[in-house]
Amino acid sequence: MMLLSQQAAMYKEIPSPESEHVTFFEDLFGSNSIADYETGLATASASISGGTLNVSGGDGNWLTNYIAMNKSGNPWVYNNASTWVQTVVYTVGNTPAATTYGIAVGFRSANAHGELHSAYAWLDLTNGVTNRGRISLYEVEGSSPNFNLMSQSGAGSRLTIANGDTITFTVRFSNSLFEGTAVQTGSVSDSTSIIGGWRFHNVPPADQQMPNTGRWSIVILGGSQAITSWTITDDPVSILMLYRDFILVGDDNVIGQWQEQTVGGSAADRWSERFLVSVTTKTGNFSAGPGDCTSEVILKLPALLALKPRYVVLNIGSNDIAEGVSSGTWQANLVTIRNTLVAEGIEVIWLYIMPRNDFDVTPVNTFIAATFTDTIVDTFTPLKDGGTGLNATYDFGDGRNINYAGANLIFSTLSGALAFLLE
Repeated sequence: MMLLSQQAAMYKEIPSPESEHVTFFEDLFGSNSIADYETGLATASASISGGTLNVSGGDGNWLTNYIAMNKSGNPWVYNNASTWVQTVVYTVGNTPAATTYGIAVGFRSANAHGELHSAYAWLDLTNGVTNRGRISLYEVEGSSPNFNLMSQSGAGSRLTIANGDTITFTVRFSNSLFEGTAVQTGSVSDSTSIIGGWRFHNVPPADQQMPNTGRWSIVILGGSQAITSWTITDDPVSILMLYRDFILVGDDNVIGQWQEQTVGGSAADRWSERFLVSVTTKTGNFSAGPGDCTSEVILKLPALLALKPRYVVLNIGSNDIAEGVSSGTWQANLVTIRNTLVAEGIEVIWLYIMPRNDFDVTPVNTFIAATFTDTIVDTFTPLKDGGTGLNATYDFGDGRNINYAGANLIFSTLSGALAFLLE
């Protein structure tokens, strides 16, 4: 078993943004079996033979029929601190029909507690006049996509796909953009692409959320496809993420999407965004997912180590309490996170868990104060009411998330306590 530091070393440092991609993972399926992957095959089938992953069946369900990258020795999971590129090459094995939906490419939430904020790009392989050959971007929270973030429109943007055509489908993810590109060869040579964004909370009552930590995944929606290659690389722009002075790491509160859920709200209303754009000579980044627990932060430690920041600012543990994770587990996870980072020369800064009305978060804050000698910023007391709950002045309205006033208070608190990061 590799140590996390050894896994992080798999990330090859690159001298300039013009350099070639770094391949984190490439499968040509020559020596694998389907047992090497995490799978859900409720109404679909998948097998590997002769260097090809053959998939068929499916009923349009986005959660029950999938193949996810979870192979031993490969530590990489999606996290929004870098720009990641996933490419799947496959041959269409059927004539387009009403239910030959094809496959979707993206990532499946790794959260074990039901926060299924997965995201996929889908090239429609049905025979519908409107949808055939178009790319759509979806966020998935239930058994079917809850939110169609964007779909191509107009006949000129769609591919005319036939049985036997080969598709090279590339999906690019960053902390703000989501892009899908399909290149078709066979009956004709053609290509199409679409780009969307994660900045969802602009006008209520929209409830789309940024994706949380996830495993790279292929969803089997319908029809038959012969997949010959599945590759995950970095994007050259990711090199700009190396050696940042700090990374903000956590969950919903670090993303702060609820702070822009006001009429006319924008990403600039988030405390994390305001903190990052206030930096002058230093550089920052963030890696956070809604619903993430301490276990999800452990999953993405290899990627965080590979980015080689000087500081990691941590605000994590609230969802562990919410999901009933035992105190022994989340305490051990916090120690693992902290000790792994420190062992690699990264300084840890803790932000206290912010107050909530549905449960008492003070056990996490008490443990942090009693266990670690790192820098700790009190982001609990300024927001609390007379007890341990969230002051109504700073309540978004659900008793769990802070509003713009709360975000402004946190930004002011951090600007004072962590002024050295804003230099």
